[in-house]
Amino acid sequence: MRCPTCKKAEMLEAREEYPYVESGIPDVTLKNIIVRRCTACGEVMPKIPKISQLRSLMRLPGKGPIQITFSIEGNCWIRRGGFSGSKITSASTAEVEKYADIASEFMLRIFDMTPDQYAISDESILSDMVGRSEEPDTVAKIEAEYGFTPSTGTLLGIFREIQDRR
Repeated sequence: MRCPTCKKAEMLEAREEYPYVESGIPDVTLKNIIVRRCTACGEVMPKIPKISQLRSLMRLPGKGPIQITFSIEGNCWIRRGGFSGSKITSASTAEVEKYADIASEFMLRIFDMTPDQYAISDESILSDMVGRSEEPDTVAKIEAEYGFTPSTGTLLGIFREIQDRR
């Protein structure tokens, strides 16, 4: 994937520990997640699975630092309070990752979001991003930006349609 910031270089991916300062909660560490780094400008973009569920879990009562460890398969375990040792299973991203460049462009053009601001899976739908009441406006924006009305509400289906029209 080409860096969305400088557009000069490819992003290199590696599994690593990531201090999740974007959560707004002190001492949250995500372990073994994919982190993309630009070799030209240094942009860092973590690939955070199940971001909305993680945010909900981080707000649960508990003291001390939160450590969330991810397996290569996308499962994760939480270390904190009463949920210590709990397992979260992430939806597959195998198919949507095939359209990473289209997904990045789409999310920026339609939702004004960069990859560090969202997490999508093979099962993600438009209303995951905007809510049902805003979905007609989003479809209109897709029509204006891409010149077609999506035949599906799944993001994966929309990415496939974009690819097929190129």
